[in-house]
Amino acid sequence: MTTTILPTLKCGHPATTDNIRMVPHRSGAYRKCRLCLKLAKEKAKQHVQQIRAHTICITCGRQPIDWHRVEHEQHPTWRVGHMTARGETIKRIDAEIALCTPLCRRCHMTLDGRMKIAIANVKGSPRPKGEKHHAVRLSDVEVADIRQRYKDGERLKDIAADYEVHPGWASLGGEREETVMTVILPTFTCF
Repeated sequence: MTTTILPTLKCGHPATTDNIRMVPHRSGAYRKCRLCLKLAKEKAKQHVQQIRAHTICITCGRQPIDWHRVEHEQHPTWRVGHMTARGETIKRIDAEIALCTPLCRRCHMTLDGRMKIAIANVKGSPRPKGEKHHAVRLSDVEVADIRQRYKDGERLKDIAADYEVHPGWASLGGEREETVMTVILPTFTCF
């Protein structure tokens, strides 16, 4: 009777194809044991939950909290939630938490500016119009000028080229062009 010895990883788990995961890294992908990765994720999640249970918002004192840091917008993988989901070491997670500010969801959204957007998107609330809209491309004066030039008989395609806006609606031609322009022209205030 012969026994087959399976190769093992550094952690001691068997090195089967089902148990190995290639993890991307800046210096190249490396093999990682799926069982150890699962345990690391669980350990990181429990650690962060314990910290969150004892931490309050520095602004209002509420819970649960989020970890705020300005650099998270440019580097979303530095977020505590992302690090926990990847199964980073507790040492690295603690280092990131030390750089962050604990804020409740409301204070975090207010600080990031997401609260104003959330309130504006509530059904029934008035949306900002004209120059107050967040994606404005033309001022109210420019829109008035565009409307006057169109009334004076200038082609919308030429006007659109002057203001560097999309002229797609002008390519319909004929009688339909006039109908489309009366519908689309008022939307200049949204850009």
